[in-house]
Amino acid sequence: MAQALAHHQAGRLAEAEEGYRRILAVTPNEPRALQLPGTIALQTGYLGEAETLLRAAISHAPQSAEAYSNLGLVMAATTRIDDAVGLFRHAIALHPLYAEAHHNLGLALEHKGETDAALASYARAVEIKPDYADALCNLAMALHVRRRPAEAVKLYRRALVASPGLARLWVYLAAALAECDDDAGARMALEEARTRTPDDPLVDLCRTMLAVRAGDAEGEMELLRQRGRVARQLRGQPPDPIETSLREMMTAGTLFIATAKVARDARKAATVSPDHQVTDRVDLKLTAYALHPEAPPLIVASTTRDWMDLTPGRVAYRCLPMVIANQAGWLVLNANTFAATWDGSNGSSGVHVECLGDAKPFLAYSHFGSGVLTWDVPYLFRTPPGYNLLVRGPANHPKDGVCALEGLVETDWNEATFTMNWKLTRPGHRIVFGAGEPFAMLVPQKRGELERVRPDIRDISTDPSLELNYRKWSALRDTFQHQRDDPASPANSAGWQRHYMLGLSVTTKPAPEHQTGLALRAFEDKRP
Repeated sequence: MAQALAHHQAGRLAEAEEGYRRILAVTPNEPRALQLPGTIALQTGYLGEAETLLRAAISHAPQSAEAYSNLGLVMAATTRIDDAVGLFRHAIALHPLYAEAHHNLGLALEHKGETDAALASYARAVEIKPDYADALCNLAMALHVRRRPAEAVKLYRRALVASPGLARLWVYLAAALAECDDDAGARMALEEARTRTPDDPLVDLCRTMLAVRAGDAEGEMELLRQRGRVARQLRGQPPDPIETSLREMMTAGTLFIATAKVARDARKAATVSPDHQVTDRVDLKLTAYALHPEAPPLIVASTTRDWMDLTPGRVAYRCLPMVIANQAGWLVLNANTFAATWDGSNGSSGVHVECLGDAKPFLAYSHFGSGVLTWDVPYLFRTPPGYNLLVRGPANHPKDGVCALEGLVETDWNEATFTMNWKLTRPGHRIVFGAGEPFAMLVPQKRGELERVRPDIRDISTDPSLELNYRKWSALRDTFQHQRDDPASPANSAGWQRHYMLGLSVTTKPAPEHQTGLALRAFEDKRP
């Protein structure tokens, strides 16, 4: 046994395993000789064999905390994380001062997203064994990705005293120092990392991050190229369920810090407000001449939609372009509640309309056939010279089994009214339009504006400044998406990225003009 243990501690696993097997040939139920080959099988990736041997060891030595902890590592490596947590806790119950079991429990809890409990487990392992490099390292990483870099720096330094050869830990120390604005310390840490792993792309990324300043387009583009190399290296690493998860989190955190630092520098130099106005603010008239005393109401389109209210956390309202589109026009409201059903034929009698409320004169009807439902719009509209009226369905207002049709009407000269039409798409499907529900949206458009557009396609590399800012946005977006599910990450705390909502470019430069809402004027009723 002494010889086998010596081989094991020296890393001569084949010799150690042979020694344990010789012991088991003489004493088949010797617990240590069962458990330690299980540990070797775990170390060498033979997880099925490791599980068999460790369970056998536990059956003969049920008080072995080490066997339970090692079996927990097998469970974790095979993604049975809940089982791993239970085994680590059982090992701790058998041996409360077993630092390795506390550390392993922290890893499993970290993988489950139980961050506070994981931190407590790491801290307990360090308390029991102050020079435990792995526990110090993981406690430091856990604090770092939770935006506590000053505490992380102290623990990284302790871990490196215990095990100075951990090259990647020097990189993490550099990132934490940079976040604490200690660029000189970060550079020294990166030099230490480089002497140990000269080809590590993450070292190059962090060195570039420290060197780049706002306005250095070439440097910023190099930063993004290096980010791509780090991402490719990460994808090629073995998929250990716990260690890979932590490594990915830390790499993502480092990238987030890098991008945020560049953005922070740019923000200091950003213009506070635009120095010129882009949009022509001249008022335009839109007049609706009512043809009947009971013409349906015309209202300003609302910001809200019922289906958007029902999205989790009202997340749909984070899409500013959609919210603006909701408001971009005036709505014509339905007069009374009715149902329409199409039998699938093409004749005008193919749509059956039934009134479900009080009868009023402006009920929709079937006129064109082919499943088209028609409303008369009892207004004659007048727009300024050169302006048309786009007549469409209410923006972002889906309705099952029916689709609004659109028309563009020259309302600056035409004396005729127009109709609003919806196409029923599912024969036999009964569709209800409620009283007060919008059935048309009115949007003035300048005639000829679209025809003035001269579209072309170019490679993005022909505009280096635009390409740089796009690549920066893409990198920040990827990192944000990567971090979003980590409850302790900056991305999770932020919830969503607000560059567009705030009218800021990725470098925080303000847009020349930006709208977060529309303030359309209501129709003023000037009827006697």
